[in-house]
Amino acid sequence: RQNATGKVVAIKVLDIDDADFQAYGQEKDEQIKDFNREIRILRQAQDSGAENLNQMIEALPVHSQLWLICEHCPGGSVKTL
Repeated sequence: RQNATGKVVAIKVLDIDDADFQAYGQEKDEQIKDFNREIRILRQAQDSGAENLNQMIEALPVHSQLWLICEHCPGGSVKTL
């Protein structure tokens, strides 16, 4: 739950610890670039007033992870639709 509002949120987590980075090399670097690209695109879409968009609340580093916090959309994964 988001502390400020009490609303349920969804959190996407990308693990970026040093051991994983060494194990995957360039591929891990690409995952971080993809994550940053996703954040940038979501922000641009939100700023343009796009409708029917899962709203991003915040994106932040947490220890050895990157977290993307969005509004929760009940009903399961898009893959199940």
